[in-house]
Amino acid sequence: MISYRNLMKNLHRIFLILVSVFFCTDTLVCQTISISPDVGSQGASFGVTITGVGTGFYSSTTCAYISASPASITINNINVQNAGLLTGTINIPANTVLDFYDVTVWEGAGNGGSDCDGAEYTCMDCFQVVAPPPAVSTVSPSFGAPGVSVAVTLTGTNTTWDGDHCVELTDGITTITFVGTAGSPTSLTGTVDIPANASIDDYEIIVYDDNTGACMGATDGTCTDCFSVVDPFILSINPASANRGQILDDITFTGFGTNFTGSTTCVEILASSTLTLTGVNVINATELTADLNVPANAVPGTYDARIYAGPDCTGDVYTCTDCFTINQATIAVTPNVGEQGASFGVTITGVGTGFYSSTTCAYISASPASITIDNINVQNSGQLTGTVNIPANTVLDIYDVTVWEADGNGGSACDGAEYTCTDCFQVIAPIPVVSTVSPSLGTPGSSIAVTLTGTNTTWDG
Repeated sequence: MISYRNLMKNLHRIFLILVSVFFCTDTLVCQTISISPDVGSQGASFGVTITGVGTGFYSSTTCAYISASPASITINNINVQNAGLLTGTINIPANTVLDFYDVTVWEGAGNGGSDCDGAEYTCMDCFQVVAPPPAVSTVSPSFGAPGVSVAVTLTGTNTTWDGDHCVELTDGITTITFVGTAGSPTSLTGTVDIPANASIDDYEIIVYDDNTGACMGATDGTCTDCFSVVDPFILSINPASANRGQILDDITFTGFGTNFTGSTTCVEILASSTLTLTGVNVINATELTADLNVPANAVPGTYDARIYAGPDCTGDVYTCTDCFTINQATIAVTPNVGEQGASFGVTITGVGTGFYSSTTCAYISASPASITIDNINVQNSGQLTGTVNIPANTVLDIYDVTVWEADGNGGSACDGAEYTCTDCFQVIAPIPVVSTVSPSLGTPGSSIAVTLTGTNTTWDG
């Protein structure tokens, strides 16, 4: 049954239409405006266009309102296109009462006067504020593979879920339905059984309002392209990184929708040169382990992985992108502090490095001139020793240390991979010391005049 209020509104609209049809012969009578869109949701922000007939919008027209409750809504960012057209933006407060409202535009003085001045144009009950539409805001997880059953949780916004609801996933080719059980008005859980022949695609999700689980009638939340059916893939690798020269046993590969079998023996890391893993052990259809020996000269970087379902690198291929990292090598120097004018031995320790017996090129990038690390002796691929002689005029500062791997085949010493630690060696001023005391002895009860000689001292007074 129509309410008295709505009845009066409808009669008012009919009256305005009749006036415009039968009596619109005078310019003042025929001045009308309309707004598009003429509907907005609580809490929404969007652009609007106001079109006028017989209006005279000026460039100074900047005052327009929707007479909402509990507070009017300002139309912001007004841009006058011409005397009969302007655009703007509105932000509808979430607490705005659901109702029809008037829209009013003031023409503006056109002469620098007040914005809310000049002729006033109003359309009665021409803008409606409605409740926000229900929507599915998140789906977790948001993907599945053909032939896999996935337990999902749907989170809704402005939904009223209660009991069991039919949930439909469709891409226009494949349609999958399941029953979602409401844990709250905004939470549904259920299991998606994806057919083995489901199309690989993004799917729309539709939740039906009926709380008996029937797939019919009104809807209570949707989302577009929010669930994906994907090809089976490698979900994770653990551990997912290694240093150059490192041996990793029993790396765990976990698949999603995969079908690992006893004949699955081919596992690869697609580095600059493909690394083939050994000792493959299939635990089940979605999990296997394998061993990796990272070459000492492997190029650092993040790489894809690949597993073949069949023997000898045949059958279905499962991959993951940028899922395994060969770490950038690091070095450290000990000691990491030296005095101007000092000479001493240093040890450089590397992680993921590949020092060769031919590694003989290392520097401290000091100022005014780099300091060569001499007498290099490689202990192994991750450690070498050498000596430094710090010139007395070296600027007091913190410096980088760089070691070149050398190519390992008799090429240039300053060649091959370059390892640098940044700001890892500090040159300091020599420590002040008393270098001589003269005379250097005395007897009990005697008074002795002595002279002390200092090195790097600043004695004064």
